[in-house]
Amino acid sequence: MLSNPLCSFWADELSEVWAGTTVEEGKKQKQKPQKQAELFEVPQVQTKGWLASDETMKCIYPITPEMVRRASQVGEHNFDNSGYVIMEDEVTRVRWVKQIY
Repeated sequence: MLSNPLCSFWADELSEVWAGTTVEEGKKQKQKPQKQAELFEVPQVQTKGWLASDETMKCIYPITPEMVRRASQVGEHNFDNSGYVIMEDEVTRVRWVKQIY
């Protein structure tokens, strides 16, 4: 085996302080059992959007599944090759950002 020398700042006096200490075994807390489906659930994030005519995005609107079905891509995110596109619902004219990769 190879020896591993102590650090240059370490001295015997430093070790003496810890001479009589012991380590106690930690107690584990009981956890309620989770169902298999709960272990793999991903929290759903509510997508929010803004009106196409509101460039300052002062009003924020929730995006419904119906709006997602009707939506079409109207542009790319400001950064080229960012993996995000701007979607717009044709009926409400609400826009939001969608990650595509």
